[in-house]
Amino acid sequence: MNLDHLEFQISELHDHVGSLLNEIREGKMKEDCDGGLEVNLGHFLDHICLAWNLRENTIEQTGDLDQAEFERASNSIPNFGLVRTLLQGTYYETKTPNQPG
Repeated sequence: MNLDHLEFQISELHDHVGSLLNEIREGKMKEDCDGGLEVNLGHFLDHICLAWNLRENTIEQTGDLDQAEFERASNSIPNFGLVRTLLQGTYYETKTPNQPG
Protein backbone atom coordinates (compact mmCIF):
# COMPACT_ATOMS: atom_id res chain seq x y z
CA MET A 1 0.00 0.00 0.00
CA ASN A 2 1.32 3.45 -0.88
CA LEU A 3 0.74 5.63 2.17
CA ASP A 4 1.43 8.88 0.28
CA HIS A 5 -1.39 8.08 -2.12
CA LEU A 6 -3.67 7.04 0.74
CA GLU A 7 -2.87 10.23 2.66
CA PHE A 8 -3.58 12.34 -0.43
CA GLN A 9 -7.00 10.76 -1.06
CA ILE A 10 -8.04 10.85 2.59
CA SER A 11 -6.84 14.45 2.91
CA GLU A 12 -8.91 15.41 -0.15
CA LEU A 13 -11.91 13.61 1.36
CA HIS A 14 -11.36 15.40 4.67
CA ASP A 15 -11.27 18.80 2.93
CA HIS A 16 -14.48 18.10 1.01
CA VAL A 17 -16.28 16.84 4.13
CA GLY A 18 -15.18 19.97 5.98
CA SER A 19 -16.48 22.18 3.18
CA LEU A 20 -19.86 20.46 3.22
CA LEU A 21 -20.07 20.74 7.01
CA ASN A 22 -19.34 24.46 6.74
CA GLU A 23 -22.07 24.87 4.11
CA ILE A 24 -24.56 23.12 6.38
CA ARG A 25 -23.53 25.03 9.51
CA GLU A 26 -23.58 28.39 7.71
CA GLY A 27 -27.03 27.75 6.27
CA LYS A 28 -25.79 27.60 2.67
CA MET A 29 -27.14 24.05 2.13
CA LYS A 30 -30.92 24.02 1.89
CA GLU A 31 -33.06 21.12 3.11
CA ASP A 32 -34.50 20.60 -0.38
CA CYS A 33 -31.09 20.50 -2.08
CA ASP A 34 -30.76 16.79 -2.84
CA GLY A 35 -28.79 17.57 -6.00
CA GLY A 36 -26.05 19.38 -4.10
CA LEU A 37 -25.89 16.64 -1.50
CA GLU A 38 -25.71 14.00 -4.23
CA VAL A 39 -22.77 15.77 -5.88
CA ASN A 40 -20.93 16.14 -2.57
CA LEU A 41 -21.49 12.57 -1.40
CA GLY A 42 -20.53 11.29 -4.85
CA HIS A 43 -17.29 13.22 -4.58
CA PHE A 44 -16.62 11.68 -1.15
CA LEU A 45 -17.22 8.24 -2.62
CA ASP A 46 -14.84 8.99 -5.50
CA HIS A 47 -12.02 9.58 -3.01
CA ILE A 48 -12.85 6.44 -1.03
CA CYS A 49 -12.84 4.38 -4.25
CA LEU A 50 -9.57 5.93 -5.42
CA ALA A 51 -7.96 5.36 -2.02
CA TRP A 52 -8.87 1.68 -2.14
CA ASN A 53 -8.64 0.82 -5.83
CA LEU A 54 -5.36 2.63 -6.43
CA ARG A 55 -3.78 1.95 -3.02
CA GLU A 56 -0.65 0.52 -4.69
CA ASN A 57 -0.18 3.58 -6.94
CA THR A 58 2.01 6.56 -6.31
CA ILE A 59 0.36 9.96 -6.60
CA GLU A 60 2.22 10.40 -9.88
CA GLN A 61 0.93 7.07 -11.27
CA THR A 62 -2.62 8.09 -10.43
CA GLY A 63 -2.05 11.45 -12.12
CA ASP A 64 -0.79 9.66 -15.25
CA LEU A 65 -3.96 7.56 -15.70
CA ASP A 66 -6.01 8.30 -18.79
CA GLN A 67 -9.52 9.62 -18.16
CA ALA A 68 -11.25 6.28 -18.77
CA GLU A 69 -9.02 4.41 -16.30
CA PHE A 70 -9.33 7.18 -13.72
CA GLU A 71 -13.13 7.10 -14.00
CA ARG A 72 -13.15 3.30 -13.73
CA ALA A 73 -11.08 3.50 -10.53
CA SER A 74 -13.18 6.28 -9.02
CA ASN A 75 -16.50 4.64 -9.95
CA SER A 76 -15.68 1.04 -8.95
CA ILE A 77 -17.15 0.79 -5.47
CA PRO A 78 -15.40 -1.69 -3.16
CA ASN A 79 -17.55 -4.16 -1.27
CA PHE A 80 -15.57 -4.35 1.96
CA GLY A 81 -16.28 -7.66 3.66
CA LEU A 82 -18.95 -8.49 1.08
CA VAL A 83 -21.64 -6.97 3.28
CA ARG A 84 -22.45 -3.84 1.27
CA THR A 85 -25.39 -3.53 -1.11
CA LEU A 86 -25.38 -1.13 -4.04
CA LEU A 87 -28.88 0.31 -4.37
CA GLN A 88 -30.50 1.31 -7.61
CA GLY A 89 -32.25 4.54 -6.66
CA THR A 90 -32.49 5.74 -3.08
CA TYR A 91 -32.81 3.77 0.12
CA TYR A 92 -36.42 4.89 0.48
CA GLU A 93 -37.28 3.87 -3.07
CA THR A 94 -35.83 0.37 -2.58
CA LYS A 95 -37.18 -0.33 0.92
CA THR A 96 -39.49 -3.31 1.19
CA PRO A 97 -42.66 -3.03 3.27
CA ASN A 98 -41.25 -5.35 6.00
CA GLN A 99 -38.05 -3.37 6.58
CA PRO A 100 -37.93 -1.33 9.81
CA GLY A 101 -37.53 2.41 9.72
